[in-house]
Amino acid sequence: MKTDTSEKGLEAHITQHFCLVNAFEERHFSNYNRVDCVDDDFTNLSNDQKRMVKHIKTSTATKYTAIAKAEREKEHIWEYKEPLITEAKFGKRNLNFEN
Repeated sequence: MKTDTSEKGLEAHITQHFCLVNAFEERHFSNYNRVDCVDDDFTNLSNDQKRMVKHIKTSTATKYTAIAKAEREKEHIWEYKEPLITEAKFGKRNLNFEN
């Protein structure tokens, strides 16, 4: 039997190991959230766990918003900086800062 060494083959081998050796249950969800690495339906969580997930989502939402804002500001700085670099490169801007 030929061993599948592709990424998908390795993933299948690891999944099979977890299911057979560690008695894990393989589940397939179309609504799996890859960003937060959770199942969005949360059908098997207790109320306490659901409350904790909700708290984590709300507390990280502000961080994601701040990161997005910083990335937009970085883009605006680059839009300002790029023409300055081009002007300096072609001698259109004086970089002599002596009095």
